[in-house]
Amino acid sequence: MRIRYTDHALERFKERGISKKEAEEAFRNGKKENAEGGLRKSTYRSKKGILAVIYNTKNPGDIEIITAYWE
Repeated sequence: MRIRYTDHALERFKERGISKKEAEEAFRNGKKENAEGGLRKSTYRSKKGILAVIYNTKNPGDIEIITAYWE
């Protein structure tokens, strides 16, 4: 599986103090659920708080992280 990031995601990571490592951990270990617009959401509780990652799985084997935010 390959994880890619949109430019939007990378900008939001910087604004919100989220690292790629944190986003990947949240994606891999979080609770998965459907999100708006046919996207998926993974929510993960870390030491810093609850991190939500919005992602797309259009291409098999590829994950595209759209954004992430602290809840």
